[in-house]
Amino acid sequence: MGPGEPGAGESKASVSRRPQLFRSARAELCMAPANRSHTLAGFAATPHSFLAPLPPLPPLPFIAIRRHSSLLASRHSPHHSPRPATMTNYAFRIVNVFAESTFGGNPLCVFEDARGLDDATMQALALQFNLSETTFVFPSDNATAAVRIFTPGYEMRFAGHPTLGTAHVVRDLARTGDALSLEFKAGVVPVTAEGDRWTLTAPHQGQPKTAPAGLPDAEMASLLGLSVDDLAGSPMWVDTGADQLLVPVRTPDAVRRAQPDSSRLDRWPQSSLGRKTAYVFAFDPEQPGKVLVRYFFTKQGGGVAEDPGTGSACANLGGWLLATGHALPAAYAVDQGEFVGRHCRLDLAVTAEGAIRVGGRVIEIGRGTITL
Repeated sequence: MGPGEPGAGESKASVSRRPQLFRSARAELCMAPANRSHTLAGFAATPHSFLAPLPPLPPLPFIAIRRHSSLLASRHSPHHSPRPATMTNYAFRIVNVFAESTFGGNPLCVFEDARGLDDATMQALALQFNLSETTFVFPSDNATAAVRIFTPGYEMRFAGHPTLGTAHVVRDLARTGDALSLEFKAGVVPVTAEGDRWTLTAPHQGQPKTAPAGLPDAEMASLLGLSVDDLAGSPMWVDTGADQLLVPVRTPDAVRRAQPDSSRLDRWPQSSLGRKTAYVFAFDPEQPGKVLVRYFFTKQGGGVAEDPGTGSACANLGGWLLATGHALPAAYAVDQGEFVGRHCRLDLAVTAEGAIRVGGRVIEIGRGTITL
């Protein structure tokens, strides 16, 4: 079912129609000239955001609602109670971020217009889709759009692949061109594109925030199934938008051998928000300019999962380069997702001035609606 279509068994009149946050190019072409000019005039009234509420539509035909309800009422089972007469469609898109092929990259669900959704519903939708993150787009006075990011278990202040994937959708919906900005709880993030390759600038200023891991190096290594001799330096927390534990190891082979010990999760250090993560990485001595990485995190209900492609952690790798005095400017091709069957290619650059940029390709693979 496509955006704006009623769910199975519903009449079109039973689904409420909301003013759209965006007008897609396809929808714009289908509009009559008079309506098109009215919509564009509405956009001009909001200088910072493409949101412009449209005039309310006339009331839904009562006869259609009554007919819909009577059909449901004809089911005499007590388990069949009538659905509310007024429901709302929320359009979403599925994109793969950091993808070099259709089924590569890290999947993301983007809700195009989340007005009317409360926090509990957004959290429930993120759990329903059960992807690493789901984003919800709102109007903003400070950027092209405001974005909320939810994992299946909690909300995030900032994350990399949701930023790039959401920017890809917003560009199409708002027709912004290849430069836009997105407002997150961590701040406003500029995003640019060359075709379908998107690049964000991490929301940090000056030196990144860092902190010791909180465990001896040997114990931290053992929690990851490694020896202290595998480490290329002490693990440390780095924060360029979301704090994560970075663990440098000597060789790509050590990255491949990493196997977190899920029986000792009580010993894992926690982030400022109570999350347990580890970003294990190694520079490839045989391929200068390449980095192999894996990102582990604890799951709700126990156990450890691995993320296919983690843009915020890649930005923190740029922060690690700054914090450890690496020569600048620097640029790397970062490979992730090999061990979960979802290869991701991330582009990392740190400028001479210390700006951290993370990029990758975004591929849209589907669209749909949720009716609530």
